[in-house]
Amino acid sequence: MTKTSVWPPTTHDRPAVLHAYADLLRWPLQVDGQPVTAEEAEHLLATDPSATLETADSLFDAATVAYSLGLETLIRLDRMPQVPPVPCFTDGRSAVTFLLKPGTWEGLAGLSDVRVGAGGPVALPPSAGLRWDTPPWDCTVPERRAIPAAGELAPALRAAVRLYGRS
Repeated sequence: MTKTSVWPPTTHDRPAVLHAYADLLRWPLQVDGQPVTAEEAEHLLATDPSATLETADSLFDAATVAYSLGLETLIRLDRMPQVPPVPCFTDGRSAVTFLLKPGTWEGLAGLSDVRVGAGGPVALPPSAGLRWDTPPWDCTVPERRAIPAAGELAPALRAAVRLYGRS
């Protein structure tokens, strides 16, 4: 159970988000490359707004796309009820990052305009103006969402690339 008093946590409620990461999702956290607890992260982020909150290990692959491409992908995902929600966050102006099941990034291989990171630390909201569009938790009850494989995101992303991509 998380230490949040209100569910669901929002990006603007830094303590609630940090405890959701640590307590509900059980994600190891780091700030500027140093492993931290949720409490330590809260203090460091409050002290230095430019600090970066990251996961501490390879919990997932990440696919980052341009903002317009990401929004089109989200619209297409909403129209595909058979696809589970894909956790993603945005910086609100230039990029959307989708979190994918680790080791599945090859499902997006060959797509132009998609940067894929296989494993490794990923910057998380509320760092650097990042905010969740689709959080990795259920917004009705404090439960984690399964992170889908890249193949489940691929059809919506391919269609968006055809519409908005460079090639």
